[in-house]
Amino acid sequence: MHVVTIGGFKGGTGKTTFAAVLGSYLSHKGVKVGLIDLDAKLKVASRFMATRERLGLPAADRIDCRMTGGFPDQLEWFALIERQLKTAESEGFECVLIDTVSDWKPEVVAAHMAATTIITTLNESPIDLYQIMRLPNDRTEAANLPYLELVERINAFIGKGKRSAPDWTLAVNRRSPLSTKVGRFVDERVETLCRGGTVRQVSGLTDRVAYRTMMHEGRTFFDAGRNMPPSNSEAAALREIERLVETLFPAPAETPADWDGVSDTEPDIVVAHGDGPERDMGQEGARPGYLRH
Repeated sequence: MHVVTIGGFKGGTGKTTFAAVLGSYLSHKGVKVGLIDLDAKLKVASRFMATRERLGLPAADRIDCRMTGGFPDQLEWFALIERQLKTAESEGFECVLIDTVSDWKPEVVAAHMAATTIITTLNESPIDLYQIMRLPNDRTEAANLPYLELVERINAFIGKGKRSAPDWTLAVNRRSPLSTKVGRFVDERVETLCRGGTVRQVSGLTDRVAYRTMMHEGRTFFDAGRNMPPSNSEAAALREIERLVETLFPAPAETPADWDGVSDTEPDIVVAHGDGPERDMGQEGARPGYLRH
């Protein structure tokens, strides 16, 4: 089972939107997806999935993960999350998404400890890089790299338990559709960090009206039954999400020529390619990639 923790210590980078898009898209494709929402105050991702359920649309199942009384530390939170994940796996879940808040809290640390994949979301802004790298003009002596430190601690913790380190990925969201000096600066810095081999970049989400409107409506542009053709922007957004899933869960390097996409022991998640603006968003297409357990 894949456990995807979406994190970052800079607010407003699209963590919850990312969880909502990814969870609803995979559910739309027939994947059994769970959602752990660690935003104790607003629970926006949970509200989004509840709205989809009321509309009769595919949605990630919400997994309750709360602790009451006292001040539980990260190991107590980790034990709770691990129990919930084991239960989810026994119930046939293929993927669980964990939406976190922008703070070094015990539950956030625990969510990263439990992850098989970590997605760090950034905006197309140099300020968002402060949490993971030092920039050329940053002369602040006290400046630290809190999120980079967190990931390094997680890897050290997991290494002691003889587990594989999580797949750490960066996603740059809210990209401008135009090429800008700031955008190129951010891309260059992210590419430099990724060349170190500890992190890789996956497709992010462009700044689109479609993503903003879906959060309160619950209905996405890839849901069937909208009685209207997709706009060019919506078709482009669908292809963007498909690229995200393909880069997030890449197919194996070699696939047998006679493999039909079905395994007796390892279930696969089929992902469809978009063909353009004329495509019916509610129909499935050819298989370009998949999740493999």
